[in-house]
Amino acid sequence: MQLPRCGVRDKVDLGLDARRRRRRYTLQGSKWPRNELSYRISKYPQSLTDRVAVDKEIARAFKMWSDVSPLTFTHKETGPVDIDIQFVRGEHGDWEPFDGPGGLLAHGLYPRYGGDAHFDDEEKWTIDEYKGVNLFQMAAHEFGHSLGLDHSNVPRSVMWPFYMGFVPGFQVHRDDIDGIQALYGKQHPHGFARRTSSSSCVRFCLALYWNTPPVGRFLTARAVRPVPAGAALPRNGSAPAKREGTWTLTERWRYSFDNRAMMRGGLYTDGE
Repeated sequence: MQLPRCGVRDKVDLGLDARRRRRRYTLQGSKWPRNELSYRISKYPQSLTDRVAVDKEIARAFKMWSDVSPLTFTHKETGPVDIDIQFVRGEHGDWEPFDGPGGLLAHGLYPRYGGDAHFDDEEKWTIDEYKGVNLFQMAAHEFGHSLGLDHSNVPRSVMWPFYMGFVPGFQVHRDDIDGIQALYGKQHPHGFARRTSSSSCVRFCLALYWNTPPVGRFLTARAVRPVPAGAALPRNGSAPAKREGTWTLTERWRYSFDNRAMMRGGLYTDGE
């Protein structure tokens, strides 16, 4: 009996002998030229009527990859996006029509072909259930294709082509991590706390910060320094009087961004 599976054709030998010889990921050959990617669900599944729940599962699937790489994913309701997600049936305008319940469940297009992800809407998509097909697990797999990964011959990996049923605690395998990092590099060791807007992005690490456009490379790093003693601190997350900016709270620090000025538990300005 053929197991339900991803519709992307295999380029890796999945036989037992091959898995014994070489257990590793496979790269498709294309990747995105930037790390900041956007997506939209343009057609939702009929079997899941709670769209908010679907949005959460899709975001979880993207987070699986962003947690182990420098990639970021933004859900957009309007405008152009990098990855378009659709739940469709049968022939739907690409190279691989769906075949109804069972068989081919979904497929993700590689970056060079647009990166979109298609799911068979005749399947019963479910969330945290043993019945049907788990949306989170299949989405994580298809998004691996959308990012440039091919199938792996490691059975417990996300990129294993066969759907093995609902797996509580499903998580990325070391083989998947090696694959995505071979394409995009490792996640920054210290992470970034950041606030984004429609026109700019401020990123910082330790005592340095960068101003960047929404899409593009980092600009010159700048140091931060405290304003002389006596600068008023905000209380309860509100900005000081007569100051503009958007406040972001974390467990230990407050951050405010106003052009190139920021606050971190106190008032800071750029190091020029």
